[in-house]
Amino acid sequence: MSAPAPPDPVALSLWSQIALVATGGAVGAALRFGAVEGLAAIGDRHGLPWRTTAVNIVGSGALGVLLGVMATHRVAPSPEGVAAGAGEAWRLLLAVGLLGSFTTFSTFSHENWTLWREGRALAALGHAGLSVLLCLLAAAAGALLAERLFGSGRAGV
Repeated sequence: MSAPAPPDPVALSLWSQIALVATGGAVGAALRFGAVEGLAAIGDRHGLPWRTTAVNIVGSGALGVLLGVMATHRVAPSPEGVAAGAGEAWRLLLAVGLLGSFTTFSTFSHENWTLWREGRALAALGHAGLSVLLCLLAAAAGALLAERLFGSGRAGV
């Protein structure tokens, strides 16, 4: 049996974790608002919420790249949890805070419910399915891109 790894010298207090998530969240929310407003020119064609979909696809791809880079550079959070060090701080700031607030599941859900309530059940189901599929593909592509560009490892871990 091997000896346990020495503890990471960087431990994050609960308040430090909250501050990292809140800081990233504020930036991500502002970026989402700017992106959705910036995409106003494309509108919501055919009555479907394409701007939200575009933001969620970009955010999913970015999360795939971020977690892929963290995994290939071995800065992913450790199994020990919150005392995981610098990798955990970056994950909280960028993945949980910034990208968590940039992507918007609640808006996605509300927009699909609105379609459903308007009697457009097929549009709601089609949009929901296509959005999930495209976001999964973007996340996988981002993780695989990070693995290819930054080294071997299990991208997205």
